[in-house]
Amino acid sequence: MTVHLISVIGNSPGVGKPTLCRALAEWLTGLGASVDHFEEPDILTRPAFRPVAEEFAGGSGSVRPATLVACTRAYVAESLGERGTGGERGTGGERGTGGERGTGGERGTGGTGGEGRESRVHLVTDALLPFIPSLVAWGHSEEALVEFMDELARAVEPAVQVTVVYVHDDPGTALRRAVAREGDAWGDWYVRKLSGSPGTRAVHDLASAADHLRREEELTRRLLARSPWRLLTVDVGTLDAREAAAHARHRLADVLGLADHGPA
Repeated sequence: MTVHLISVIGNSPGVGKPTLCRALAEWLTGLGASVDHFEEPDILTRPAFRPVAEEFAGGSGSVRPATLVACTRAYVAESLGERGTGGERGTGGERGTGGERGTGGERGTGGTGGEGRESRVHLVTDALLPFIPSLVAWGHSEEALVEFMDELARAVEPAVQVTVVYVHDDPGTALRRAVAREGDAWGDWYVRKLSGSPGTRAVHDLASAADHLRREEELTRRLLARSPWRLLTVDVGTLDAREAAAHARHRLADVLGLADHGPA
């Protein structure tokens, strides 16, 4: 039994992250893998993350890094404790032996039929690991984030192999796209959200929000570069949702040693 956690994160609102995450979960399910699609709101409802919801609602509007690590460890343990039998939310098993970071798939596995159904479990998460935007907004320094990332990696390794799919576009472009989709009220809310948090108080309009997101991306890439996790960047600037999903699917199929039977 091999367990992979595929964390889909974005460098800005408006990059199509939830759509891509859902497409990847559906693709992996279609290949016969057991899939747990962890949607972004699930962090407030999943049992393993109940302490996160309770702490956030406790009045501080933030969550301690140690709580995030402990809940991630609980989520992994919960996933390993439930043997997948196919379909949504199947989990379980021991870690396989993968190739080097960002290069090859697994050794000694493959195929997509009954054997793939029994041997592959994928936890496909939307904006879960590694929690960097929230921690930055709550005022944590880069030094603290380095320590946090080390603890987070220990919480999931070696039981689970992690691949981060980083959905990327120019933040200014992506924010304009988000406002066009959600309306001006959303843009006002987003600016207020950032300006009201300790680590992002300098944000006062969408332009300064885009500047913040560019700096946050640089920080995120530095932190991920020193982690043991694979990183796949999907640049969506010139791609529609279908093309972005196909690109991400082909990259993941190569990295994870899976056949890609999805649409081109």
